[in-house]
Amino acid sequence: IVSDIKNEGSGKPTKPELYFLYTEQSFGLWADLRSMTLVVRTSSEPQQLVNAIRGELNSLDPDLPIYKVQTLGEIVSASTSQTRLPAVLLSVFAGIALLLAAVGVYGVLAYTVAQSRHEIGVRMALGAPRQRILKSFLGYGIKWGAVGGGAGLVAAFILVRFMRSMLFEVGPYDPTIFLSVAGVLGIVVLMACYFPASRASSVDPMVALRYE
Repeated sequence: IVSDIKNEGSGKPTKPELYFLYTEQSFGLWADLRSMTLVVRTSSEPQQLVNAIRGELNSLDPDLPIYKVQTLGEIVSASTSQTRLPAVLLSVFAGIALLLAAVGVYGVLAYTVAQSRHEIGVRMALGAPRQRILKSFLGYGIKWGAVGGGAGLVAAFILVRFMRSMLFEVGPYDPTIFLSVAGVLGIVVLMACYFPASRASSVDPMVALRYE
């Protein structure tokens, strides 16, 4: 009994499988449809051995039909074809969502900086250093980015159970994945916040004080 073979696809639970000697099997009504699968291990390019394998089998039995010669990579690719397209589409939409999040954070913070130019000028005229202005706007953007990212992670934690069939050798609640996503989102938010915040810290106080 074998318990570690993927007998129903990579996305489904493994079931025990019992092996018998080929000569002891009783095919009954399906005797004319019986077949055998041969696995050949090689350290060279598999496609280069196809003709040699066919020749060896033909030398044993010229009437033996040989069909469906595939490499292990082709078999794995065929078994994952149904989940590959949804995974690619989800990756594309996730990339678009990340881009929209970056643009949104940048736009909101840039608008906030533009609306606060007079306040920035007053603060700088009263002696506020540029680094404090920079940190102030960076903190503002990162705070709202953290709120949005936290809400997104909570939603992902709830909805990831519906993607269980698309995962292979990765748990739906793997902390490494959640931490990686949070890290990438944090970097994107930080980059989106830095440029408007840097622009705020470089405002000329005299120009900002005249701004209305």
